[in-house]
Amino acid sequence: MRGGIEGVDAARAALAEGRPALIWRKQLADTDTPVAAALKLIEPGRGDFLLESVEGGAVRGRHSLIGLAPDLVFRAHGEAAEVNPHWLTDRDAFSLAAQPTLDALRDLVRSCRMDVPAELPRALACLVGYFGYETIGLVERLPRAQNDALGLPDMIFVRPTVILIFDRLADSLFLVAPVWPGRDADALIDAAIDRIEATAARLAAAPIPPRVPGEATDIVPQPVVDAADYAGMVTRAKEYITAGDIFQVVLAQRFTAPFALPPIE
Repeated sequence: MRGGIEGVDAARAALAEGRPALIWRKQLADTDTPVAAALKLIEPGRGDFLLESVEGGAVRGRHSLIGLAPDLVFRAHGEAAEVNPHWLTDRDAFSLAAQPTLDALRDLVRSCRMDVPAELPRALACLVGYFGYETIGLVERLPRAQNDALGLPDMIFVRPTVILIFDRLADSLFLVAPVWPGRDADALIDAAIDRIEATAARLAAAPIPPRVPGEATDIVPQPVVDAADYAGMVTRAKEYITAGDIFQVVLAQRFTAPFALPPIE
């Protein structure tokens, strides 16, 4: 078996039954860190992600995840969901889902479910993303925000083709590749092995990018909503509470500030 790859026989059996599977490689990671690996492997704009495990803001958790090179992206605005199953080769190949957003997302989640071998950490995730605030409008009748300057999707999820799981307790690293059912199981497995080996080679050989010169300046956040308008919102909220129409309200707003440093510094 190439490069200590595990799970191939089980993956072949699962694919024969039309089920997705996982293959992986485990290696020592006593000198590697998730942040260093992210700096080496993540490509801006591709949909890669780093999930650092921190508990309570002070204690590091056991597992951290890096997801690379998604092959599928799901996004939604309200009840209109779109899926791009060709993200790796065509960033614009989105098509409208036939179902409302939550039903379409449930179908996608079901298609991603698979048996996770006992050898792999339970922290594994093959679909990662976020739910924005406006998602609440899918389960409760609430008005949407009128001024959406950012124009971001209410939710977006990506399906990485390679997942790195750092186990801080064991100083080990799992390089995992999901394999989705298709016509040629052997070709799919070979491609997954190639992805794992290419990632491992890049992790071993690529230098950590040099620090970008720059100075951290005092950040002065600027509110998007004018102070007088915000005060009016507070007054109206208090009137609603007095009238018994509401008992709680969150008057959130966005603050902005220029930031010239890179995301990981």
